[in-house]
Amino acid sequence: MEKKKIAKNGIPVYSLTNENNHSFFISMFIKAGCMYENEKENGITHFLEHAAIRNVNKLMDYKLYRELDRCGMELNASTYSEMVHFFISGSERHFKTAAEIISKVLSPIVLSRSELDAERSRIKAEIREAGDKTTLAAVAAESEWQGTPLTQLIAGSLGSVSGITLSRLEAYRKRIFNKENIFFYVAGNVNNDNLSYLTYYLAINPVPLFVTPWTAAHQASLSFTITQSLLRFMSIELVMLSNHLILCHPFLLLPLIFLNIRAFSSESVLQIRWPKF
Repeated sequence: MEKKKIAKNGIPVYSLTNENNHSFFISMFIKAGCMYENEKENGITHFLEHAAIRNVNKLMDYKLYRELDRCGMELNASTYSEMVHFFISGSERHFKTAAEIISKVLSPIVLSRSELDAERSRIKAEIREAGDKTTLAAVAAESEWQGTPLTQLIAGSLGSVSGITLSRLEAYRKRIFNKENIFFYVAGNVNNDNLSYLTYYLAINPVPLFVTPWTAAHQASLSFTITQSLLRFMSIELVMLSNHLILCHPFLLLPLIFLNIRAFSSESVLQIRWPKF
């Protein structure tokens, strides 16, 4: 049975446990992405994903990967158009170590300028490799989402990434890391003691109790704009659905705003298949 706990800083933690498993999986979901970014800040969510993991390594005195190897655990993250997903998994014996590690993702950024520039170089390399707007996927996205932020690349452009500073990144982290914008989901061989340990460590990291008025208004406005664009597209193109559209763009078959509302409500994230472009 699915359960819900609330950390003292207001972050909800959902769980679906199974004692017959030999491992656990902790997910952290943040409502952010290019869907909510303007042209100037395009790519900042993806940049924050990279910087957050590097930041955890620094907070652990650069021993993060040694600890992951010692425990046989995996820590990773992905940025989508409408959310960021951080996760850590491993044997149930190391759950408490994993809880301490993933909780550090919420910490303020303490990276030096040179460390941030090193991450910027990696991201720019990704953009050069995957940022070709002449591909079928890019051309289709431009047509499907014309007039919305979803025409932007998740990783941003070389120009927008160049303009991201430490102060801007930390201000953005503070803006999106709040209890209205984050939830955790835990699955696998996990007991109540483990869940209490996770909520304890989450509460160590202060986060704003509520989404800022600017963020709420901005997200609501973009959701409305994109949903209208989606419905307009569907009314014109629904009769022309092809196998490519169904296989490669299933996201188009559901109104985007419904996904956003359900994903960040009390309902289970397991009910949703998150699209990734």
